[in-house]
Amino acid sequence: MAENETQNPDLQRALDVFRRKYDPYTELWGFYDGNHPDVYSRERLRKLRQFFGRIFDFKQNWCAVVIDAVANRINLGGFMVEGEGQRKDTLNKLWGDHYLQLQADDAHEAALVIGESYIIVETGGTEQERGKAYYNDPRFVHVFYEAGNPNKKEFAAKYWWVDKKTMRVTLYYPDRFEFYEARMQKDAKIGAIKSSAFSRVEAAEHPGGEAENPDNVIPVFHFRVKRRSVKSDLNDAIPIQMAQNKLVLDMMTAADTAAVIQKYVITNSDLSALQENPGDLWNIPASTEGEQGSAAGHFPFTPLKNFIEAIAANVEAMASITQTPRHYFFGSGGTPSGESLIALEAPLNKKANDRILAFSPTWQEIASFLLQIAGTAVDANLISPNWEPTETVQPLTRAQIRLSNRNAGMPWRTILEDEGWTEAEIEQFFKDKEAEQAAEAKQNQSSLAEALLDAQRRRDRGEAD
Repeated sequence: MAENETQNPDLQRALDVFRRKYDPYTELWGFYDGNHPDVYSRERLRKLRQFFGRIFDFKQNWCAVVIDAVANRINLGGFMVEGEGQRKDTLNKLWGDHYLQLQADDAHEAALVIGESYIIVETGGTEQERGKAYYNDPRFVHVFYEAGNPNKKEFAAKYWWVDKKTMRVTLYYPDRFEFYEARMQKDAKIGAIKSSAFSRVEAAEHPGGEAENPDNVIPVFHFRVKRRSVKSDLNDAIPIQMAQNKLVLDMMTAADTAAVIQKYVITNSDLSALQENPGDLWNIPASTEGEQGSAAGHFPFTPLKNFIEAIAANVEAMASITQTPRHYFFGSGGTPSGESLIALEAPLNKKANDRILAFSPTWQEIASFLLQIAGTAVDANLISPNWEPTETVQPLTRAQIRLSNRNAGMPWRTILEDEGWTEAEIEQFFKDKEAEQAAEAKQNQSSLAEALLDAQRRRDRGEAD
């Protein structure tokens, strides 16, 4: 490992961005995972939370519902390539061999939660490793774009911890890769780390801490929900989630105290013999003259209905602002079906389709790069990601649509591709169809042979056909 003679200013730029990203992105992941900040109206509740731990953690994680409702509708099943042939077969083989479906699901989820995510394609290593694509947490990766052309990448950066005392950074350029390393404690804040603490990482495969980029493409691919700025799908949901947490906690506190009828007795007499049993009568002696009169009663209680109504109002706000159907949060009215379900889910489907439009160009770039590595260069514009339909369609309705398309002369492959079937599923469909037809032909041939044999027997006996 050798010290740098001149420090790369791009390394400092990357460290500054990582510092700005880490805390807000970590907070967003926390909201999605259900690790919400606590909201208390009384110090006593805070102490109870500290004493009981998660037993006293009354929260309903609606943020996960908002994200999962969209993510479940964004399903990439492979690619179609103009001209079909070997290029499509190669691409879909890479899709299966490299488990890109799993990487796609992770990348889409992160892009919805954070507002951006990344997939990095391996360009070095062995022949088996080259071309593999991996999802990367957006907290640890960043792409810088040229000021004069915001669609063109200037360079990209990624950092990670090798162990508790070693941090590494890789800078990706169109013509080269640069490798840096710093020795420090893992709990060191990224904002306190300066580029001067890093030195080049030398190895046999990259002497001088640098290696040639053999493909002249920055292999870091950026998924963005919005082009103008990084915007999480949780931005508008978090304030409502915090209000919801407060309401639920207050309701549970009221259920334990103010919602329970609390009785009182005013008397100078001994009350140790009083018992609260069904049908019992309390005999409370009257007070003597000049003293406070004996009395019994109960304090007003807080009905939980007030909290439930406020929570229901939060449901309406969350559903409207995030374009998530109300029945995803509360199912008290039953789950709608048929045409009503289509109408209720229309805003959610529109939102999912908008995300698909935002993600598609990045997938075209990834697919084109994978084919380039495989030795079959294809322009990204000739590749179409094969997305499953976002709409919820009942099985009977889907079957009727499929039958109508088939009767109209549409090929089976086109019908199934439009429905989002993967290449493997389509191939298995045709194999099963051929096997079924072969079995039917064999059965028909056997039946025909038996019929002819029976006819011959009757003829030999002189019976009329």
